[in-house]
Amino acid sequence: GANNVMLSSDGTPRVGQFVRASAANTLQSIGFTSGGSAVTATGPSIGIDNQFLGIAECTGTILKAYVDGTSGTGKSLTNRTDAAPLYVGARNSIISDAHNGYMQEVIHYASDQSSNRTGIETDVNTYFSIYT
Repeated sequence: GANNVMLSSDGTPRVGQFVRASAANTLQSIGFTSGGSAVTATGPSIGIDNQFLGIAECTGTILKAYVDGTSGTGKSLTNRTDAAPLYVGARNSIISDAHNGYMQEVIHYASDQSSNRTGIETDVNTYFSIYT
């Protein structure tokens, strides 16, 4: 029923990507333009109180969110980075967006791993038996 931030970077202006489970029960991958405007790619629905494998991907030109191997609609985004700290489970000072749940594992790649996404997803799913 609320936005639950899983991974965030809050620079000024905000340009780092963040990942959240939205109040509408979808996984969202959110990136920001150099001016701080948000671009949101919404993935498939996620079940309440269910384990899922979520992947947020920014290839440098396309932003996507995946749930259990299925992607939502991609959004155009020129990859922007910042030097702000990376937060897991919350945003810097916005308490209402803190993640309310469990995370088995968080893997963050600082470089584009989109060509390895299916292999990474298969390895994680095989090890944890998330959606097999």
